[in-house]
Amino acid sequence: QCMQLETSGQMRRCVSQCDKRFEEDIDWSKYDNQEDPQTECQQCQRRCRQQESDPRQQQYCQRRCKEICEEEEEYNRQRDPQQQYEQCQKRCQRRETEPRHMQICQQRCERRYEKEKRKQQKRYEEQQREDEEKYEERMKEGDNKRDPQQREYEDCRRHCEQQEPRLQYQCQRRCQEQQRQHGRGGDLMNPQRGGSGRYEEGEEKQSDNPYYFDERSLSTRFRTEEGHISVLENFYGRSKLLRALKNYRLVLLEANPNAFVLPTHLDADAILLVIGGRGALKMIHRDNRESYNLECGDVIRIPAGTTFYLINRDNNERLHIAKFLQTISTPGQYKEFFPAGGQNPEPYLSTFSKEILEAALNTQTERLRGVLGQQREGVIIRASQEQIRELTRDDSESRRWHIRRGGESSRGPYNLFNKRPLYSNKYGQAYEVKPEDYRQLQDMDVSVFIANITQGSMMGPFFNTRSTKVVVVASGEADVEMACPHLSGRHGGRGGGKRHEEEEEVHYEQVRARLSKREAIVVLAGHPVVFVSSGNENLLLFAFGINAQNNHENFLAGRERNVLQQIEPQAMELAFAASRKEVEELFNSQDESIFFPGPRQHQQQSPRSTKQQQPLVSILDFVGF
Repeated sequence: QCMQLETSGQMRRCVSQCDKRFEEDIDWSKYDNQEDPQTECQQCQRRCRQQESDPRQQQYCQRRCKEICEEEEEYNRQRDPQQQYEQCQKRCQRRETEPRHMQICQQRCERRYEKEKRKQQKRYEEQQREDEEKYEERMKEGDNKRDPQQREYEDCRRHCEQQEPRLQYQCQRRCQEQQRQHGRGGDLMNPQRGGSGRYEEGEEKQSDNPYYFDERSLSTRFRTEEGHISVLENFYGRSKLLRALKNYRLVLLEANPNAFVLPTHLDADAILLVIGGRGALKMIHRDNRESYNLECGDVIRIPAGTTFYLINRDNNERLHIAKFLQTISTPGQYKEFFPAGGQNPEPYLSTFSKEILEAALNTQTERLRGVLGQQREGVIIRASQEQIRELTRDDSESRRWHIRRGGESSRGPYNLFNKRPLYSNKYGQAYEVKPEDYRQLQDMDVSVFIANITQGSMMGPFFNTRSTKVVVVASGEADVEMACPHLSGRHGGRGGGKRHEEEEEVHYEQVRARLSKREAIVVLAGHPVVFVSSGNENLLLFAFGINAQNNHENFLAGRERNVLQQIEPQAMELAFAASRKEVEELFNSQDESIFFPGPRQHQQQSPRSTKQQQPLVSILDFVGF
């Protein structure tokens, strides 16, 4: 029927509709469930022979079966889901010419990618269960060889191991205290594991940490060969302890050199932070277009409903941008709205009836079909260098490409590195822009923070007075410790039953996490925290903080800005139950401020460290470190 149409345009559209109908009639997902590629290939071809009577359809079906088999074989050869996904996308680009087939192929890549991530998670959980079973077996084997007091001590430890990981440390401390009353037992607070000691123990416990978000907490929103956009898991969906972040989401964007990100608007207010690279941002305010060059350290706000698009104007370096969104329609949920696109993204204009579009645009149906839905390459596409030059050309002074950074009157980006560091010494630097510094942040009451901590050094301990912050690792590795009273209270009192508030004991759970690139941790207001640069390179952190106005960092160590040093000596004696000399020696021994040598550096540099270890543990244990 299509071949009998008069014009080539009508014929092409008719054939496309036939292909679309044919693809929709076949459920390709039923071919995705087999683990063995050879078995899957044979079953797929058998279905083609049984279900497809038309020779053309049978040939097409068998060709797709062959591609599925080849794809599975390549997946089995690769262990990294990310590499599998990229190879799959390249194969789609190489083999598919029809836009609809391209989309089906890319969707299949997405299904495979999610499938492999689930398999990895399943293997991880099985390994955890296996480790737990081995531990139980070891405990049973030695059960009859212990004296009653030793048995009681080990039973207590076994009970702790069965609890949630985030509750185990406090439980073990109670076991230790109980054993000490009998005059025996080891020091669980300082297990002799060698190397970095407590920094290396229990990494598997991170999975149940409600404040820690690893790489698996990022879901892919859009992905093409030219880049991807990832969204961090909903904060409030993770834990009710994060209810302060109920209306916020974190988005990470990476775009290749000379990439173009399609125009869109969001039903959320957004703050952008450029982590790396050089870009350009275009924002449309009604009938006015604003253009800004973006560089590393730039911060700018995009109001909800503002159409904007991004360009990577560098020929060699990838563009890395973090977005912090405040949702306005549905708490914790946001959507993009693309005026242009094809299948993914679908342009929102295509949802209107052709009669409405013809009347609104004063055009004909043929012209609509020739433009809408033709862009099939995805959200992030490659632009030619000539197109990049045109998009970033300074065609008018009113475009304000070279604006004054920051300031009350500026609508352009604020560059964090164009101001003096908030804190700085040889162990690290920190920069921050607050609502009182940059007017665009005032409505959202959000701050943006960047810290560069040298290898082996640390920042803190400190706490924020009002602000809750989402901290993300941009490069390097971080060991984090935070004192949390909320988790320690979950296991209730010792005597059971209802307790009066004045009878409750104060306990702090030690929340620990080891963060790598693109992993995050939430630091609640008032919670003391420490960041240690533990990798083989400097640690680069960035953070978005809510409730930022009038927030201050209160440090608990150091020569300057140390709030504990401001407490009167008599009060310190009473609070710590130690002599004034001991307290002053402890809190006045640090010559640096804010950033310090880390635990390993300190052990190597200071001969006094072993002598001061016990007082440090006994005095600072009250805040959970």
